[in-house]
Amino acid sequence: MQQLTQHAQEIARKRTGLSERRARRFLENGLGRAKEAEDYSGRQRAYLKWRGRNGCTALAYNGCCLIRSADGRCVTAYSLPAWFHRRQHYDGKEKIRNVKKYMRLYENGKGDHYGVG
Repeated sequence: MQQLTQHAQEIARKRTGLSERRARRFLENGLGRAKEAEDYSGRQRAYLKWRGRNGCTALAYNGCCLIRSADGRCVTAYSLPAWFHRRQHYDGKEKIRNVKKYMRLYENGKGDHYGVG
């Protein structure tokens, strides 16, 4: 079982809208499965490093930013901004304008599957 502060449990319960038991379980799973700033690049990494200041580490898990102290305790939770997990589709160097048409081309076998995702 992960160490959680009472504040973290109350905040997670309030911000996620889950029951007390589910919020505690959410935080426990988050501390074990979340991604750290080093797992990201660009804006996501900068955002997590900014949130994880004063000796704490920021973790991204399921739309939330969990703050873990130096001794491994979950201190609090924030919701991640809308742009954090937004994906952009690229085909080589050009931005894909019509994603449906692009996916239809690759479903029919007219192109390679590199860059789809």
